[in-house]
Amino acid sequence: MAPLRRTAAAAVLLAAATAAAAAAVGAAAECPTAPRLVCTLTPTAGSTVGGSVSLTPTTAPDGTCTTALSATVNGLTPGTVHGWHVHEFGDVSAADGTATGGHFNPAGVPHALPPSAAGGGGGGGVRHAGDFGNLVPADTAGVATATAGATSALAVTSLVVGRGLIVHALRDDGGQPTGNAGARLAQCVLGVAPPVAAAVPVAGAAGAVVIADSGDNAVVVEDESDERTPPSTVTTFPGGSCRRRRPRS
Repeated sequence: MAPLRRTAAAAVLLAAATAAAAAAVGAAAECPTAPRLVCTLTPTAGSTVGGSVSLTPTTAPDGTCTTALSATVNGLTPGTVHGWHVHEFGDVSAADGTATGGHFNPAGVPHALPPSAAGGGGGGGVRHAGDFGNLVPADTAGVATATAGATSALAVTSLVVGRGLIVHALRDDGGQPTGNAGARLAQCVLGVAPPVAAAVPVAGAAGAVVIADSGDNAVVVEDESDERTPPSTVTTFPGGSCRRRRPRS
């Protein structure tokens, strides 16, 4: 019976190890499978500010999940700096933007600016999950953007989907309770973005790729890497079927 007991114990250990490995794989896969979010800013009453925002899940060099921030905001006064934050609610019914509530702060911690790499110009890691800091100064055309490479490890897209995003009238100075950023110039609701089309090889058709989409058509694009080939052609076939069209000689 001893060999049987050893076999049973080994089976239990193997099952535990398998479960642990599966959990590790699941944790690693959580970031790539989180949704990409987008929203279109609309001006509040008396404002002319608009623009677009996107939040894209990405993996940091240390393997942790973070969110890449991208924003283009127009209608601002040249040279001005504006705070922007994720707010509690995805309610943009109020003309002054106040229906979005306060900053998204599930941990109940004090407000702070993100590190300078995240567009805040200072501060530390303990802050509201919705604290994005400040946009770069508006250019001569009144357009401001998120700092190149801006990220937020706190605003995981699966947590902030459906919440409001606000561009404020003033710079976020890091003060309490919410950075003294003033009135709300523009607002939007963060929603799930459509999947990004991906290029995949076509089996048996060297020199061609398929640009995948979520509809009923598949588009074949010839590879133009060889300068000796004639100009490429694009063919769309209904029903998802596809063939490679030979370039005309």
